[in-house]
Formats: sequence, C-alpha cells, structure tokens
Amino acid sequence: MKKINLLIYLTISFCLFSCSFESKPKIEGEINEVVKILVSEVLLTDNNFSNQTHLKNDLGADELDIVEITIALENQYDIIIQDEDMAQFVTIDDIVNYIEHNTPNIKEKKKQ
Repeated sequence: MKKINLLIYLTISFCLFSCSFESKPKIEGEINEVVKILVSEVLLTDNNFSNQTHLKNDLGADELDIVEITIALENQYDIIIQDEDMAQFVTIDDIVNYIEHNTPNIKEKKKQ
C-alpha cells in the first residue's frame, strides 16, 4: 500500500511540476484558515468546518484527496511532507499542528 501511495504521490507531483509553469500565489492568513482554504479547494467544498472535522469521515476525502492536500500544503509552505506524516492527517487540527511544528519560518515566529 505504501508503494502505491508513493507512486500516486510522485505521479501527481511530477504532473503538477511539469504541467504548471506558474506557481500559485501563496494564501495569506492564519495557518488555521489557510489550511481550511486549501482543503476546501481540493475537496471542492465550502470551508465552514471546524478543526475537529475529519477529512475522510466528515468531508469524504479519499487517499488521493489527502495526497492532493499534502501537495497543496507543500507548495504553500515550501516544505516536504513525508508519507508517514501525511498518513497522520485525520482532522484539520492534525494538519494545523503539523504545519505549526514542522515549518521553520512558522516555528521562528512562534518563538518571538
């Protein structure tokens, strides 16, 4: 299953990299709101959900949706998210906490 996830991830990453020459502008705002916007764009839904909202159970996300959300997060925050970490994204709050703790420029701002 991990090999399939990695293959899907690499295929999508390659397609996004090779198919788009313009990078999407970064979304400004609080991490919480940015994550909700990115998730709602991938899942084509409104962003009126809480941090406790489950990606799969409440929003109907599947494995490919989670990969697309991960790619959007990587592009937004200029980070690389490992498959093991992506597998831990169950709720919106899981994503927000990951970003807060694993994004260098955000960790610096929190210390100040």
